[in-house]
Amino acid sequence: MLASAACYAQPASGQSKKRPRSVSNKSDNPPSVSKSSQRGTSGTRRKPMCRRQTAVPPKAKAVPKSQSATREPLSRRPMVVPPKAKAEAKRKNQRQRRDRPAGSDADPEEMVELDCSAPPTTTCGHTSFTASCPQCWFGRHGTDWQQSHGSFLSRQGVNGRSVRIVWLQQKPSGMPGPWALGCAVCNAWSKKLEGNPRSTALRRLSQRVSTKWARYEINKLSQMQASAVQLHAKSQIHIAAVKAFESPDLPLQALLPRSKSDADLLKGAVPQPPDWLAAFRAAQSPVSFLKAEKQCETAAYAAIRSTYTKRRQMKQMISVMTEVTRQKKRAAILNAAHISIAIDDRSPYRVVRFRTVCLPGKARADESESPSESASPLVHEGILAVLNGCLPVDNMEQLDDDYSEKIAESIKTAIERLATPLGSESDSDRDVRVIQSFYDKVTSVSTDGAKSMRKCTLICESQVFKNLRFALPDRAHQIRRASIPLTLEKRFRSFWDNVFSKRHALVPDLQNSAQWQMRFQTMENELKSQSQNDELPGGLKKALRTLSFAKQRFDSCSLPASKFVLLLQPFALLLAHQASDQRLDAQTRWRSQQMLRLMDAELVLVAGLSADFSGEVLKFVRQHDIRSHDISRTLQERDQFLHRLDTLFIQGHILDEDTESFAHMACRNAISAGPIQFGDNMHDLWGPMGKQKCQEVMTSIQAVTDSCKSRVMADMSVNDPEMAFAVFNLEGWLHGKAANPEYRQRHFKMLRRLCRVLKLPYEPTALEFEGVLAELLDDTDSVNQSVASADNRPIWARVLGAGKPLRQCNQELEHLPKLVAFYMSILDGECTLLHINY
Repeated sequence: MLASAACYAQPASGQSKKRPRSVSNKSDNPPSVSKSSQRGTSGTRRKPMCRRQTAVPPKAKAVPKSQSATREPLSRRPMVVPPKAKAEAKRKNQRQRRDRPAGSDADPEEMVELDCSAPPTTTCGHTSFTASCPQCWFGRHGTDWQQSHGSFLSRQGVNGRSVRIVWLQQKPSGMPGPWALGCAVCNAWSKKLEGNPRSTALRRLSQRVSTKWARYEINKLSQMQASAVQLHAKSQIHIAAVKAFESPDLPLQALLPRSKSDADLLKGAVPQPPDWLAAFRAAQSPVSFLKAEKQCETAAYAAIRSTYTKRRQMKQMISVMTEVTRQKKRAAILNAAHISIAIDDRSPYRVVRFRTVCLPGKARADESESPSESASPLVHEGILAVLNGCLPVDNMEQLDDDYSEKIAESIKTAIERLATPLGSESDSDRDVRVIQSFYDKVTSVSTDGAKSMRKCTLICESQVFKNLRFALPDRAHQIRRASIPLTLEKRFRSFWDNVFSKRHALVPDLQNSAQWQMRFQTMENELKSQSQNDELPGGLKKALRTLSFAKQRFDSCSLPASKFVLLLQPFALLLAHQASDQRLDAQTRWRSQQMLRLMDAELVLVAGLSADFSGEVLKFVRQHDIRSHDISRTLQERDQFLHRLDTLFIQGHILDEDTESFAHMACRNAISAGPIQFGDNMHDLWGPMGKQKCQEVMTSIQAVTDSCKSRVMADMSVNDPEMAFAVFNLEGWLHGKAANPEYRQRHFKMLRRLCRVLKLPYEPTALEFEGVLAELLDDTDSVNQSVASADNRPIWARVLGAGKPLRQCNQELEHLPKLVAFYMSILDGECTLLHINY
């Protein structure tokens, strides 16, 4: 880089020169007294001067007393540094280190200037700073601009070290014209492009690159700002020039920036990409437009931008993004072969989701609203509408309307709103094609299984959804109901009431009292300090204040129960301390004493079994309570769940040490705990319990397990029509089952049921299915990946032309793609909205 010229000219020889001040109160580098000035002519060490003593030569005359009152202040005396100047210099150095721009922490010798062989020789001629002179402004702030936005880091130093390349330079002396600034990187790239006139694209690019920055023509006063340097640093031309500088071996075609039509979209006073990202972040975050505006203002100040996005502009950008998303949804509905919807009637909102699948070659460009939407993805999933669960009514008679009819009417309202563009003032702008296509292509509806939702499905089938094939219940709701027998059995119900449910139960009292929490945490810390491995008896490494129990949540049947098992000993010590504390009221001491006496061997075993059973049910629920569950795995997951319940609780393997169950852990913790004294009484957590009592507890959990299995098999029967999708489960065909006659016969009966539902011929569909199945099973890597991800749909999408093409022999598939598209469109759950592509 060219060396920076001095902005201030030296005074002429004929002019008088003022005597410079040695020290000033505003000096950046205050001088200090040198060691040589403290020595005499003989070389001996002189006595150090006092703070207020002036260094006087040996033969200097003394100052008259009449002039002592008019002598110069301390800050102006030579060779003396006042305390105020020292403090000011220290604070300035601290500010410089604190306000140093990002990336400017490189050593001074690592700052590389480009083309510094011809430094500029022109000066502005001003002896002091002039506000109307651009060169004076650069002389004052040029170094800061070069260290912040006027340079970039590059790994072209010695041994791959990062060096800072400074591109903000003054015009070299060899170039004609007045003084100006420019970009050395853009100038070098522009010269490189001028030497390749053969390509038309490169000639046009050379014209685009030849900007004022590349020609060293930045010399206006309005351009002497840090924001102007930052805007050029973020421009596409400069980014491409930096890329060409760091990768000189790349061909010029690879360095072409985006097309001129795309660049023209961001010209002028229009939102830039960072503004769109800020608006998108505001739409996805639970913040108001006013707060989002303040965040944009702060970000613009940190980025040295003169403008920022106002809340009205942000609302307009969000409306644009919303309408573009709605256009994509309308195009997906028009191109779809099958549509599945899921209705989640949660208070106070009603959420309607949808999933579409299009057949290969069926999406026509004339059906989409823009050419870019004709290439729609194979599967599209998103939110159809979020409605108010309690729609407003006009009169009292509407309050008597049937609730199921209101839900059906809200679905019609949802698709009508989607088919109407935002900002439309009349219904004439509504796209009737979208509404009719939606009504004709909905083939499955998923609900929570309530009576009102089942009735709503029947109403929709009779009025609008003429091609509805399946009304699917949400499996997560059914599995939750299967755990009800655990709270109905006598022993487990008593444990649940005493510990979690009833008034003044142990866990709610702990959560509602800060004093109890403090004592409980103190007990845990004492037990932790006494252990050899610095852990609690349950293996916990951190003391807990509460168990995070909420009675209305389903997972509170599992997680708090498991935490209670791990913290049996701290709970017992807390109750003993409460029972013997005379400062507490008698009723609290009596409840603590009674609860401590209930914590015997039977309650310990019941607590462990309750935590294990609730945990197994919760795992089964979580398999279905996901974003998009694969319906083909439902039957296999049900069989695995029932088999595990039978192994653990019916056969009694839950007490084996290898299972590492909570029941085994509870018994181990209770046995290892010593006797607990409260008042004059002694209590043992693992007291005497006969074999008969243990058998009675195991009989109770077996009865609960039998009831749960019966409920699951009734709700998820193998004869249900939706269970026929298990024919697409590739994991079931592995391990030699494809050659098992009984297995093949059972699953081809399922295929026949699906063909009957879609009115497809069974024989040709079965032949196509068997050929494709054999080819998919040969692809072991893809099958193992589908098994690991618990989703068979990506590999079956090859039938529809997605991914690796199939080696179909002799003819194309005719009937199987319709069946696979129907299978891939199924939404069999409505519980979650996580990670949905809006």
